[in-house]
Amino acid sequence: MGEQYSNYIKLNFSYPGGGIIGPFTVADMSEAKRLLYFHTRNYILDKLKGWLNQRIRALTAAGEYLRADKANELQQRLINFTDTSFFRLADFLIKQESKILFVAPGQKSRNYNYYHDNILPILEYCREMKEGVVA
Repeated sequence: MGEQYSNYIKLNFSYPGGGIIGPFTVADMSEAKRLLYFHTRNYILDKLKGWLNQRIRALTAAGEYLRADKANELQQRLINFTDTSFFRLADFLIKQESKILFVAPGQKSRNYNYYHDNILPILEYCREMKEGVVA
């Protein structure tokens, strides 16, 4: 995660797909964790908001208004997590997983790969963090 220089830690964060941000310099591992959770929360929110926008458009165009309404409801509720902790967001997503699955594209959809490669790993990561599997 980082290198320690004269009592400071230098960090770079990498995102799935190869994006890297940093370097950041922090005083200790506690600050490093806070920064990691901050950027992780923002990454998850950005991915989910974009995906839900796509789902709302696709479901509305397909005349699946109930599913589109659920996607819109999820998107509206995500706004409440912009200034909260990563762990509250993770807990929310775990509790809303059935709704997320309800609005997800089917396996034959051209949008399924994005869902499979981006959204499902986010849900798995949230479960692992909640269970303490990821340090």
